[in-house]
Amino acid sequence: MAINLPKKYSRKTLILLDKNESVNLVMTPGATEVSIPDAEIIDKSNQPVTKQSVLDIFNKQVLDRINLLPKYSRDYFFVDTGGMFDPRDENIHRNLVSMLGNAYLNNDYGFMCMHDYVKLSDFRDQEGEITYDDLANTFSNVMKSLSRLSRLLITVKKGNKDFYKETRLAISPNFGIPSSYAVNYAEVRNEIINSRRFNGICYKWYNQIVSNAMLNTMSYTYKLPDPPLPSNGGVRLFKKEAYFESVNLGYGGRTGQNSVSYDTIFGEGETTAFFDVPRITRNLKGISLNITTSARLSDSGRYGITVYHKFSNVILGHINWTHGTGNRTFYFERPITLSESSYDDLVFMLNTKVTGDRGDAMGMVATINELIFDDDVHTSPILLHPKVDISKMNSELEGPIFDTDSNNEILIITYKYIVKDWHLKPSVIRTLFNNSHDNNHIFVERIEQWRDGARINTSLNPTFNERVTNHNTIYSNSKFNGNRHNTLITMRHDVSNLDIRNGDELRFVYGYYNIMYSPSVWGGNERLPGMKKSVLNLKTFQSSSLSLEIVDILNKQELIG
Repeated sequence: MAINLPKKYSRKTLILLDKNESVNLVMTPGATEVSIPDAEIIDKSNQPVTKQSVLDIFNKQVLDRINLLPKYSRDYFFVDTGGMFDPRDENIHRNLVSMLGNAYLNNDYGFMCMHDYVKLSDFRDQEGEITYDDLANTFSNVMKSLSRLSRLLITVKKGNKDFYKETRLAISPNFGIPSSYAVNYAEVRNEIINSRRFNGICYKWYNQIVSNAMLNTMSYTYKLPDPPLPSNGGVRLFKKEAYFESVNLGYGGRTGQNSVSYDTIFGEGETTAFFDVPRITRNLKGISLNITTSARLSDSGRYGITVYHKFSNVILGHINWTHGTGNRTFYFERPITLSESSYDDLVFMLNTKVTGDRGDAMGMVATINELIFDDDVHTSPILLHPKVDISKMNSELEGPIFDTDSNNEILIITYKYIVKDWHLKPSVIRTLFNNSHDNNHIFVERIEQWRDGARINTSLNPTFNERVTNHNTIYSNSKFNGNRHNTLITMRHDVSNLDIRNGDELRFVYGYYNIMYSPSVWGGNERLPGMKKSVLNLKTFQSSSLSLEIVDILNKQELIG
C-alpha cells in the first residue's frame, strides 16, 4: 500500500513515515522539505502592521509549526502489529479510528494538516488600527480547531506482555480545554499591536497548543488475537511419519485439516502426525482432542505430544506417553515459551505408539478440537535464531564412505558433516534412506561426535553397537525392519546428550544388511560363491540407489557456546 509524502513536510514527518512505511513511502513529485520555524522570527520594523502581515505572522508562527508536526488522524495512523496485520486496517483498529479526527486534506501539508492558512478574507476587524479585539474575532475559531491536537498512547499487547508501545501526537475529533484556544484579550482590550509583540504572542500560542496537547490524552490498546478455531484453519495437518513397523501414511483427504486418520498402525508401530499451528500470540497451555480407535488393538494405543517453534525448531513442550481415548485434554507443565515477535508459528506433533502382536493393527482418528490459551506469556530471544538449513546440510554431507572389512556380514556406511553456523544445540535428528521401501533393507544407526580428530561422544540409545555383528543381531536391533509393507521408515537419533559446537564433525554411521542374503550367500541373479556378505550388501545398496536424507533437526532451548 503506497503512502504519498505530503507536498510540504518536515524532517520529523519524513522520519516517522520512513519508519512506518519503509518501501511503501512514495516521494511525491515536487514535494519540498520545510524547516519548522525558529523561535525568533521578528519583523524588525517593529511598527503597527497590516492585516496581511498579521496573517503572515500567524500562518508562519502557528499554522506552519502545527502542520509540520507529525501526527495521526483518521486519514493516517499506524499500529505496529509486527507484520500480523495491515497496520492501517480501519476494521481491525476501528476503536482507534473512532477516537481520531480528520486532517484537512485539501492542503499542501496533506494528512498532517490541521488547518489551512488563514486568508485575508477571513480577517474580522473593527474600524481603525488592528487591536486584540480584531485578533480574537479572527483567530479564536482557528485556535479552537488547533486545540484538537492531542497526545495518543498506543499499546499492542501479546498476552500479559507489551509487544509495542508508542506515544504520538494525534488529531482528536473533540476540542481541547478552553484555555488551549481562547485568546485572552480582555486585559489589553483596544491595545494597538505591532509585529514584535504579535510574533511573541503567536509563539506563545503555539507552545500553549503543544503543552495542552499533552493533557488531552487518548489511549488505545490492541490485543493481538488468538488464531482461528482448529476447525476453521487454526490447526492444519501437513505430514505423517513412521518410525517402526507398518503404518498407513495416507492422508485420507485430511491434509490441511485439524484431524488425522490411520487405517492401520500394526503392533509395535510408532508414528507422528504433524500439524501447523500458526500465529500464536499467547501461552499455549493445553490442547483438547478426541481420539477414536478401531480394530483388534484398539485399546493398545499410547499417545504423546510435542510442540516446537517452526522458525527455530526449538522444542517448547512435551507430554509423555499416556493411554486413553475419547475426549482428552493435555496440559503442559510450564508455559510455552514464545519469541519476542508479535506472533509465532508452532508445530504440534501427535505421537502414537501401538503395542501388541505385530500381525494385528489399530485404526485411529484424532481430531484437535481446542487450543487452550492464557495470558501468562514467557518470551526468549533465542527463538529468533533460525533453524539449520536442512537442504544446505544435505548438500554438504560427505559420503557415503563404505566399509566392508570391519565386519564380514554387515556393510558399514558413514556420512560426515562439519557443523558450521549453527545457533542452537540439537535434540533430535531425523534421517531416512530414500528408495528403501523394500522390506529387505535393514538398517541400524548411531551418530558420533568428533572433535580434533577424536570421537568424544555418541548419540543416546543407538541401535548400531559392538554387539551387532551378524544378520540375527542387526535384525533384532533394527527399528527399520519387519512388517513395513513398503513403508518408508524415518530414523530418529537422540542427540540431546551431545554438547555440539561449531567446527565439530558429526558422523552418521549405519549398519546395513539385506535379508535376501540370509541364510544364503547368493546375491541377485549372480552366483558369487565365497564372497563376503558385506560386499554383497554393498552391491545391493548401490544397485538400489539408496541415499541418505537428513529430514529435520529439532533443537533444545540452548544456544551453542
